[in-house]
Amino acid sequence: MEQPLYLQKLVQEDWRMTRRRNRFCFYCWLSVCDHCCQEHWDHHRPEEGLPRVATVELLAEKPAVLARYPVGTEYDWEGIQRLRGDEQTNWILLKPWVPPMHGRKKDFSSCVDCHQRIKRPTNALYCSTMCKE
Repeated sequence: MEQPLYLQKLVQEDWRMTRRRNRFCFYCWLSVCDHCCQEHWDHHRPEEGLPRVATVELLAEKPAVLARYPVGTEYDWEGIQRLRGDEQTNWILLKPWVPPMHGRKKDFSSCVDCHQRIKRPTNALYCSTMCKE
């Protein structure tokens, strides 16, 4: 499956800006601040099932999207590693990150694109969205 154009925008965005943009609209291809633009999702008529506005946070200074939001965005998010965040939430990294090595070598597999470590048990082939192109 070919990578949608909005995915390039999502991955290339600088999520460390001083004005905190922590949402990405899959419909408009825009990063928005949930404080300034709380109503952004409302004008897309969620009852029509249009792509949603996703939460983006920094995990160890690397941008990641909350794993439950990309569903329905016409892109196959399967096979990309999920990382556990606070409050038992799952996140998908947008760019590769070298996690600290805790555990034995057999506890890790590697990304088929960049060869970064992926913590097992998982069926992930990629460490991040950027690697699955």
